[in-house]
Amino acid sequence: MAKRDGQPEITVIEFGVASGRGIVVMERYACAVEQSTGTKISVIGFDSGVGLPPFIGDYRDHPDLWKPGDYRFDISVVEAQIDQSRTRIIVGDVRETVPAFLQSGDFAPIGFASFDLDIYSSTIAALQILKDERRRILRHTPLYFDDIDFIVNNRWAGELLAIDEFNQKCEDVKIDKWYGIHTDKPFPEAHFWNKMMVAHDLIAISNYRSLHNF
Repeated sequence: MAKRDGQPEITVIEFGVASGRGIVVMERYACAVEQSTGTKISVIGFDSGVGLPPFIGDYRDHPDLWKPGDYRFDISVVEAQIDQSRTRIIVGDVRETVPAFLQSGDFAPIGFASFDLDIYSSTIAALQILKDERRRILRHTPLYFDDIDFIVNNRWAGELLAIDEFNQKCEDVKIDKWYGIHTDKPFPEAHFWNKMMVAHDLIAISNYRSLHNF
């Protein structure tokens, strides 16, 4: 997708680093994909640094599943496992770190983002990275949402509610399921395919069409 958009470099993001296992794997695959495609890939992790926040609220945050302090994060342990020339960790409340990140403009267009913040209130704050007018994303940006396929998940709480509200309030970008993602995959039965979605930048799509006289 980056090549189709004419982007020589992208950023991939993990919201919710916790033990660091995910971002270590992401970095490994970033290296492999970069070597295979020639597209440079930077990796960024966002984490509060203190586990789930103390402001877990009503049913929307699933207090039946999570409690403050779950998934505590030790940045020294994680940084010992990553290549800091490629990967950086941003520590703090996403309600503050995401706006600051966007304001800095210090990143290549986002080509993938994984959302594993568990609760609705943190997820809706993190989704600002796709909604803000300062956003930099591909026309079609793959997303992964970790907590959407458990028996307790529903459209009135958690990540699913955050996605629905995002789509209701954002006119320029819409998040939808990745249709046909199981097709032509080595392991089409893998459960994680069901957690993949795509952010479609409707403005960028329209501009691309006009620029190419379609």
